[in-house]
Formats: sequence, C-alpha cells, structure tokens
Amino acid sequence: MRICAVVENRGWLFEDLLRLLDTARPDEIETTRCAVGIAPEADAYLLMRPEESLRVPRSMRGRMLTQLHDFHGERSVRNRFVNQGEGWWQTHHPTQAQCMSAQGIDTSRIVACQPIGAPDSFAPTGDAVTETALWCGRPAWYKRFDLFLRACKLANVRPMLAGPCASNRESDMTPNAIRLPRQVAPYPDSYPAIYSRAGCYVTCSTTELHPLPLFEALACGCPVVSTRTGFAEDLPCAALLDTDCTDRQLADAIVSVLVHPPERVAVDVPRHSAWIAATWTALRGVAER
Repeated sequence: MRICAVVENRGWLFEDLLRLLDTARPDEIETTRCAVGIAPEADAYLLMRPEESLRVPRSMRGRMLTQLHDFHGERSVRNRFVNQGEGWWQTHHPTQAQCMSAQGIDTSRIVACQPIGAPDSFAPTGDAVTETALWCGRPAWYKRFDLFLRACKLANVRPMLAGPCASNRESDMTPNAIRLPRQVAPYPDSYPAIYSRAGCYVTCSTTELHPLPLFEALACGCPVVSTRTGFAEDLPCAALLDTDCTDRQLADAIVSVLVHPPERVAVDVPRHSAWIAATWTALRGVAER
C-alpha cells in the first residue's frame, strides 16, 4: 500500500510524527511526503491539516484521511476545507463529532477518533524544579499568549518559553523570560527535562481541543494550569479556569500551583504509538474503499 503524507508546513511536531510513521510499518506500507506542488498518486493520503487538500489531485480526494486537530469551537467549524466534505476524517476527541453535527456537517465521514498524545518516551527526568511558568509552542491568537505573559507579570513569576514562542514580538518585550527556541532545545529530546524543570505548564486557549504539551507535561509529571477546553477537563490538571478568565485569575492560579504544588508523578495519558496504530488502520480502510 502506498501512502502519501501531505504536510505543507512541516513543524517541529509533524516532523517527529512523520518520522514515526515512516518506521511504523516498513514491510507493509510505502510512505512518501509532499510539501510543495501536487502530491503523487497513492492508495491513500494522510493530511495533517484540512487546507492541505489543495495538494491532492482532485480526482484522488476521496482517498484523503484528514486530521482534525482543533475542530472544537465555532472558529474552527467554519473551516471551508472541512465543509467541502471531501475524503475521510480522523478526530481526536468525541466532542468534535458533536460540534460538527450541531453545525450540520455529515459526521459519517469520521472513521477514527484517537488523540495524538505524548511521545512514548516522555517521563519525569528528576531535574530540579524551578519557580517558572512554562509555555510551549506557537503564540497563536486563540492560545492567548499575551494573556499568559500578563499573568506571569502580575504573579511575579518568570516565564519559560519553549519552541516558536521563544522568539516573537511579545516575548521580546519580556526581558526576564527563559527562552528555549528549537535550535537551543530541539524537539522532542530536550522536552522531558524542560517539563520536569518547569514549576507548571500553562495553557489558556479559548477553543483548542488538546494542545499537545498538555499531554506531554502530564506525562512528565509537570502540574498543568489550563482553561476548560477539550481534554483539559478529562485529565488531572492542577487548576482549571473558565475560558474567559482574567489576567488576575490566571495569575492567582499559577501562584497557587507554585506555592502549593501537587505531587509530581507521571500521568497515564494517550501516547503517539496509539495514534499511529489507529491512523494506519484508518488509512488502510480508506485505501480499500
């Protein structure tokens, strides 16, 4: 079976997942990748984002398996690539199907539901814990990176910034931040130690279903301060806030977790291996349809 992974923006997470996909079924499945131009003919196509359907030849779009990462709130429901209803979908949380159905989208095209989760190797490292609040990944508007920085300032807590957020306009205006860009702290090898050193991991998204650092932090025993979206309500977070929380409320939650930290133990979270197994099963089904 020939699989083409269509990844237009090969970021730090997707690159790692594609490496795992390449080695998961070497005897059964031939994988190729397409980042530019039109994808070559294949038995099935794995799309890491809906908009990458434009890379698939129109006559082959019935063979697409698209990952729906953030199909959780009104913002992502309006995604026109999903509304076109081409191909098949893999969701990551049951609420995604409920949200899509409420918007009149045919959910019969969902063939798998499995979160990506944390890398299988992620675990506590025993590094000394620091009084810091960690932010991982992109500073996208719906993640509310600016709210996080304001809350850290109110709480008088030093932010630790890992990944793309370590070098942008907002972080440049935070002189006391610990910056860990990808060239300094490559993903995934450096991250268990980063989570183990952080006093807490913070996510304050408005609609995000499961920021993957949520799984990664808990797998490494790092306490999590989160807004009530998606998987955050299913996992043992140290503090949960409403999505419309204020700077002060977030700051108070961070301080509370740092002053009265929960026991740092690894939490049993979904792992990459389960996502890979579910994805290959779904791809095989798509190829045989």
